[in-house]
Amino acid sequence: MKKLLFVSCLAISMTVFAAPFKNPVVPGFYSDPSVCVGPDGKFCLATSTLQFFPIIPLFESEDLVHWTLKGHAVEKSGVTPLGGELEFAGYFAPTLRYHNGKFYLVASNHAKDLNGKVLGPMIMTAPRLEGPWTEPRKLPVGSFGDPSLDFIGDKCYFTGTTGRMIRLAEYDPERNVLLEEPRDVWSGTGGTYPEGPHVFKRGDWYYLMMAEGGTEYGHAQTIARSRSVYGPYEGCPHNPIAGHARLKAQGSRLQAVGHGDFVYDKDGNGFFICHAIRPQYGKNHIVGREVIAAPMEWTVDGWPLVNGGRPIPDQPFNLENLPAVDWTWIRNPKMENYDFDGKKGAVVLRPSEVKLSDKESPTFVGTRQTAIDQNFSVALESKAVEGVEAGIVSYMGRTHHMALVVARRGGRDVAFVRYQLGLMRFESAPVTVEAFPVRLRIEARAKIIRFLADGKLVGEGDPRHIGSEVNSDSPYNGIIFGMFAEGPATAERVKFTYDLKTMLKEGSL
Repeated sequence: MKKLLFVSCLAISMTVFAAPFKNPVVPGFYSDPSVCVGPDGKFCLATSTLQFFPIIPLFESEDLVHWTLKGHAVEKSGVTPLGGELEFAGYFAPTLRYHNGKFYLVASNHAKDLNGKVLGPMIMTAPRLEGPWTEPRKLPVGSFGDPSLDFIGDKCYFTGTTGRMIRLAEYDPERNVLLEEPRDVWSGTGGTYPEGPHVFKRGDWYYLMMAEGGTEYGHAQTIARSRSVYGPYEGCPHNPIAGHARLKAQGSRLQAVGHGDFVYDKDGNGFFICHAIRPQYGKNHIVGREVIAAPMEWTVDGWPLVNGGRPIPDQPFNLENLPAVDWTWIRNPKMENYDFDGKKGAVVLRPSEVKLSDKESPTFVGTRQTAIDQNFSVALESKAVEGVEAGIVSYMGRTHHMALVVARRGGRDVAFVRYQLGLMRFESAPVTVEAFPVRLRIEARAKIIRFLADGKLVGEGDPRHIGSEVNSDSPYNGIIFGMFAEGPATAERVKFTYDLKTMLKEGSL
């Protein structure tokens, strides 16, 4: 009888939704989204950055579709460790909240401090989304992953994951102290890696929502409720409330759906914001985990229903609506190695002896790949000199990337592709560069990546070889197209020029 009652309530709650979101709403490597409403009623969004800098991009939107990049939580290099033994060590799974005139941002830094200990959950605060943000400081909670702060009435609760269990404790954000020892509250429905928890209250019920199934194809969003914030929690009868790891969605272009937040507009309409991947070659993807959105409402028996219980659709999105270029560096860069002239569309790089395949920060700056079929094009203005290698790269991580290199070898200016594919490192045959400036171009497609210099094909590769499903050293991010310069720091600087309208452009073969 109880099951029949639920089905009836579900049917009554169904409504006619507005047109689907053009998912992904924020394409490219912007994973683990957390969203809240700011003081002016605008939606505010934070996502992970892992080993990349600047740390945690912060977006603002009036409609959940058009997003403006307002800045980053950490924009000063060297403030906090990034990278290390684990290449991807850095800032994971932020939670962004606004409460009593202040933004709160928590995330877990998987890098180690000077004593060799993993930093774990960190907290930053700011009066406005664009800052200024306080420097990250430790939350006094141990080595939890995916920390969250949620305000319920006059209390604040910390939740985090041990990898097997969600734990919860009351927390004083002003004094940065836990008011009790964290308690085990829910391990989910049996999926692996319960993570990304958020707790909130609706009516007389406390709800605990999280992701399960890892961040791969079994990823999904689940929820439970209890009369007490400490549990025991009872799972939703139609879990998972979002996720495409089911037969009805196995053909969807969006997979690995989950790790999200609920948010409401001024009229009380609910939405679910999470991330997903777009497989491009079988079950391989390289663009990364991207932000998607769907409508959400509540059934009459008190459970959330995402997109009417149907799979979340993807729709063509307009690259012209993307945020401004989000320039990105690897780990903590030496900013004196970079000189930008945004008006002229130029960047000058000081070469570094640190290579793209090293554990430190090379001289590299780039921006995320945002479409499966996309070109990246810049001009290398500086002439090649002995001992310096410069060019552009499709970069997934230090052990998995493909670089179009320009160098002077044996008195000849040449371009070639260097492939770093795990333990395999090799180069294509060199092609002569006739003159400078030379136009360098990456043509990334679903099943092939091509590298060209002044229109001449220099080399090509299989994108699967640098995709997340292969790259176990840095599997959580997406491709970043970038410019780099390797060589003695005393060498002449290397100049690139770009046109923002054509630097990143969708393309097709």
